[in-house]
Amino acid sequence: MFTMRPATEDDTPGVASMITARCDWMEQRGSETWRENVDAFTARPATAFAPIDQETPCSQD
Repeated sequence: MFTMRPATEDDTPGVASMITARCDWMEQRGSETWRENVDAFTARPATAFAPIDQETPCSQD
């Protein structure tokens, strides 16, 4: 059985790879993606459960 755990800094490359693969998949289908925000999303493993602002993906208001 798989279990979930909070992301750590060691997970950054894998998370970035997963997001990039999802962006590839979405772009192939003509959808908008978050490709330009990959670095912003992966820069926040310690605050993974904090809300993400729609305008700026890593704001912590």
